[in-house]
Amino acid sequence: MPFIVPAFTSKLDENFGENAIADADGDPNKPPTQWATGWSDAINAGAIGIIPPSTTHDAAKAAMKGVLMSIHHQTDSTLMTLQNGIVAYAGVMAPGMMPAFSGIPPAGPPAVASVLLPVDPAPGGAFLDYANALGGVLAAWFPTGMAIMVPTPFTPMPWA
Repeated sequence: MPFIVPAFTSKLDENFGENAIADADGDPNKPPTQWATGWSDAINAGAIGIIPPSTTHDAAKAAMKGVLMSIHHQTDSTLMTLQNGIVAYAGVMAPGMMPAFSGIPPAGPPAVASVLLPVDPAPGGAFLDYANALGGVLAAWFPTGMAIMVPTPFTPMPWA
């Protein structure tokens, strides 16, 4: 199963609602702990379906939350911090694919800015459009990670 976009958008809506987009591309409207927990919960909700399965989703979520806790409300580092948190999540998730697979996380950060920066969402129904677009970016990014079957024939496959 791939990155589960509906689970991601549902958790994002539950945690932030219409403020999720503003919280990603500008000054977070939530305290750092709540912001970090909300985003790491949402990423985890979507990534739990990635195959091969990983036993380190809880650790990955904690790692992402740790990165996101570094947010500083007085700078414009929110978007970069969110991208770094997602990369940390994938990096910690990869070793949990052992012993059947050796996981290799995606090589670079997801293109979160392509969704969140072009325009501010209009009031009303824009949240779901943005959340689904961001989920689509993540659903395309996670499969760039690789898993190599450890028993012979050492077959590589993308995360699905």
